[in-house]
Amino acid sequence: MFMFRSKRHTLSKRLVEEYRKRAKEQTNDERLEVGTLLRRLQEKQLQMLLSAVTSRGQDSTNCVLLPREDEPHVLCCRAWRWPDLRQASELRRMPMCRSAADSVYICCNPYHWSRLCLPALYYKGPLAFYAIFRALQSKLGLDSLTVCPTDEYFDETSFKHGRTRCFLSSLPVF
Repeated sequence: MFMFRSKRHTLSKRLVEEYRKRAKEQTNDERLEVGTLLRRLQEKQLQMLLSAVTSRGQDSTNCVLLPREDEPHVLCCRAWRWPDLRQASELRRMPMCRSAADSVYICCNPYHWSRLCLPALYYKGPLAFYAIFRALQSKLGLDSLTVCPTDEYFDETSFKHGRTRCFLSSLPVF
């Protein structure tokens, strides 16, 4: 019975098993999205993705390319690396990824992406973050809000040493 299954089916099944191991709370929508994504991949791409996921990025694997249209890299990173990932702006491409210059395709290998370190206050909610930021601002006598690039983030030590940095410019609107 098992001898008639295709290699593609076996690879997809193993990737779904890895997804189930890592994702604590799975919704039907997420399962369907992962299944749809796996159907879009060719057999060679499934092999590369499986080797990256099972080795947890320790093996140097190639890029797994898909069209940019639905942000498949966010789905892959959420499924096999960071279940609490919300949006693409939280991700940065790692230097080893060779598909940075491609305008049509994007790499879906979750280990070719790094995640921005956001302050713990941000995860408690943007309102708590703003309240604490305002309190620190008034405590330290800063006149205006300091807005900075997306790659930087806010921490208390920056304020104490006169380096006013924050993460206000790229906070998502809920």
